[in-house]
Amino acid sequence: SSNLTAWIRSTAGKTRALPDGENFIYQTVNRIKQVMNEEKYTLINGYFNGLLDGAAQQQVQELVKTDAEFAAAFHLQEAMEQFPAAEMRRKQFEGQLTMLNAEFFPAEASIKTGTATTVEQPVRKVNYGRLSAIAAAMLVLVVAVWFMFRPQPISYQRFAAHTPMHITTRGDGGLDITAAEQAFNSNNFALALEKITSLRQAKPDDLTLQFFQAICLIELNRSPEARNLLAPIATGASALQSDAIWYMGLSYLKENNLEQCRAIMQSIPAGDFHYQQALEILGK
Repeated sequence: SSNLTAWIRSTAGKTRALPDGENFIYQTVNRIKQVMNEEKYTLINGYFNGLLDGAAQQQVQELVKTDAEFAAAFHLQEAMEQFPAAEMRRKQFEGQLTMLNAEFFPAEASIKTGTATTVEQPVRKVNYGRLSAIAAAMLVLVVAVWFMFRPQPISYQRFAAHTPMHITTRGDGGLDITAAEQAFNSNNFALALEKITSLRQAKPDDLTLQFFQAICLIELNRSPEARNLLAPIATGASALQSDAIWYMGLSYLKENNLEQCRAIMQSIPAGDFHYQQALEILGK
């Protein structure tokens, strides 16, 4: 697997320039399969397709921290998940340019399609109304391009991509846990908070329930309460420690307190699952 990092470095930064995004994704996935063992590839694939339970998700997050090759493959797969949307926007942009080119420069367009003739065209009067319409279309296109490719603002909504709630151990509270999971995973955070709070009465030491309860509180604009729940997890030694620190920072971002948010993001070490996103928030 030592060749994976070198291949990723040689490919980094080229995705926007590739003429065939689908081919690039196909090559990338095959490359990952070739250099990684089946178990690790299955973990990465399952993670991004929502097929893993809570324990397996935590295993992936631990491997990202401790296994450099696994982390490189994970982040590459993460980039591939985002590539189709960017590729679609690029193709739409190219299509708009092609239509405008045919409208504004019909002679050039006919030459490219092989339909140009040697018949001399009569001199036509300038249609200022038509030119005004084309100018307006160009202006709309420029604004659209700016909108698509402008730098994204630092906001809670941009970074709050929650891991689906899935509790492995159900015990006697199976139905209540299922209801809590369904509410959380459908973004019904008020109902999820109600269900999780009820479950924690019977399991006050369950860190997973405590963690998801904190996320619900953040979503419901109750960030100080959420931080009270996240703080002991963030200073502990469980598999949720890294996520708890990340959400501590996001809770401040939800309050538009960028200074406190960045102070926490600075504590996230290189190689951590959230490190690259932390750098974006820090503006690095």
